[in-house]
Amino acid sequence: MAAISISLTAFTLAAAPLTITPGLDTALVLGTAVSAASPPAAVASLGIAVGCRIWATLVALGLTGAVFVAFGLALESRSR
Repeated sequence: MAAISISLTAFTLAAAPLTITPGLDTALVLGTAVSAASPPAAVASLGIAVGCRIWATLVALGLTGAVFVAFGLALESRSR
């Protein structure tokens, strides 16, 4: 049980800074808000939220690996 606790603590310490760091989603929304207006930025935010929800559903169903394999196969077929 102690090993799980240590692993969970290490994961939390590693994941926390990555979680709070602004990323491409933030840049997209801010860039859209500055260059266009609030409605397009809201649509961008909604699109990001829907994408996250779809991703979470795929993870919950265990289909993430299948998506990665299909994406890898698609990339391989394009590079030939």
